[in-house]
Amino acid sequence: YSFGVMLYQLITAKLPYEAKTAMEFLEKLRAGRYPPVRALRRDCPRNLANLVARCMTHEPDGRPLSARQAA
Repeated sequence: YSFGVMLYQLITAKLPYEAKTAMEFLEKLRAGRYPPVRALRRDCPRNLANLVARCMTHEPDGRPLSARQAA
């Protein structure tokens, strides 16, 4: 998950969940709604944006298990 957040920030120069309070952050995190990478950076390759989304899924089984899988 943290790899996905790091990629998101590197690509978009923003955090996926911006909030003014800890409670607001937790609500956004629980909802799992953040602007898609390509909404902020249309020039981002689709496969890279899909990787970020897979890495940031709440279900661990949906995330790549290794760097090899991510590649």
